[in-house]
Amino acid sequence: VYVEAWGGDEALVGAVRRVEPKAFTRVSALGVEEQRVNVLIDLLDDPEDLPGHWEVHRFGTMTVEAFFDEIDFFVYFTNPCWRESFGRVIAEAIAAGKVVITDPGTAETFGSSVVASDGTDVDEVIAGFIADPGAYQEFVTRAQDWMRRFSGDAFAQSLSKQFTEIGKRTRALL
Repeated sequence: VYVEAWGGDEALVGAVRRVEPKAFTRVSALGVEEQRVNVLIDLLDDPEDLPGHWEVHRFGTMTVEAFFDEIDFFVYFTNPCWRESFGRVIAEAIAAGKVVITDPGTAETFGSSVVASDGTDVDEVIAGFIADPGAYQEFVTRAQDWMRRFSGDAFAQSLSKQFTEIGKRTRALL
């Protein structure tokens, strides 16, 4: 993350350590109630301390499509105090043809379409897929097939079946 407008001339670079699990309400100078949450950030002494294979982009400086075009793996770990309700960003990564590696709690929602990891084996998981491009493609294809159950067409078919069943029950009562 970048911390700007902190009083210095340069933005500070850091990593989110914790998002507090409880929000609080503040009233702005205009009288508007705002929901806020505290975020704890570990500041990097020197932005050059980032691992050599990392590239940091400010939020909003590239489109989602451009971001996904630059990566092969999407590594996403949710703060332990936070729970993804579905994980739209993970669904977007799968739809874009990326192997997703995420924490076990978040992975529960996506089953075998993502790789569950505690974070200690990410390099090994990636190395395994790099060593076997066929396995990478097979995993991506299977994950995208799994995601189709959430498509607009699948939803429409589900609704159609339900309405047909309701119609049958209604006619049976008449």
